[in-house]
Amino acid sequence: TRKNIIKKPTEERPWERFYAPTTNGRLKEELHYNSLWRFLEQEMLTDEDRHDALVYFGRHIKRSELIADVQRWARVLKGMGVEADEHVLIFSPFTPEVVSILFAINLVGATAILPNLAASHAALSGSMGNSRVAFVFDGLEQSISDLLAREQFEHVVLVDATRSMSRPLKQIAGSINWLKRIKVRHRSPKYLSLDEAIRRYGPYQGEVEAPHRPGRVAIYYSSGGTTQKGQ
Repeated sequence: TRKNIIKKPTEERPWERFYAPTTNGRLKEELHYNSLWRFLEQEMLTDEDRHDALVYFGRHIKRSELIADVQRWARVLKGMGVEADEHVLIFSPFTPEVVSILFAINLVGATAILPNLAASHAALSGSMGNSRVAFVFDGLEQSISDLLAREQFEHVVLVDATRSMSRPLKQIAGSINWLKRIKVRHRSPKYLSLDEAIRRYGPYQGEVEAPHRPGRVAIYYSSGGTTQKGQ
């Protein structure tokens, strides 16, 4: 009998079966000259909206919609004063808005910090970096409200998971979340809803794309607290 050898997914690299054999080499070469988002945007533009970018609770989001949304959030980030090589905290499940915000952070040359949502409070306390802006799921804000109260945070944008849902699910869940966000925003003037952030900072008209710097970190991600004390 043949010995059964168990390999980790990172060693077997099963995802590579979806890509051409030359993809890895091309990716490494092109990412030396482009940001992660610019590379992905170029690839999506060649698709000409034949495929969806995201499907979220029944709503189909086209690739052209995602591209436009990333540009919108890049303007919001710049309007908030986010500069290249800064950190931006994201503490939220991956709603369509969070996907756009993550890539917008990359576009403006900043680095996203994505702590695991199950990380210990102590681990979270040490993983905020130099973030001045945070995007936080409204259902989790209370669990880290003391950390968000730090003077380093100038803006805390509450992520509404129902914003991109299809009706009637959006209508059912949205009214409950609206009351919750109103209560949270009364806590401090630095709290904003997603729509308020767009209205206030979206009109930014300056340049949004930062010059590419090879080696710039795109994302920091931490474990859930079960290894290395949550770091």
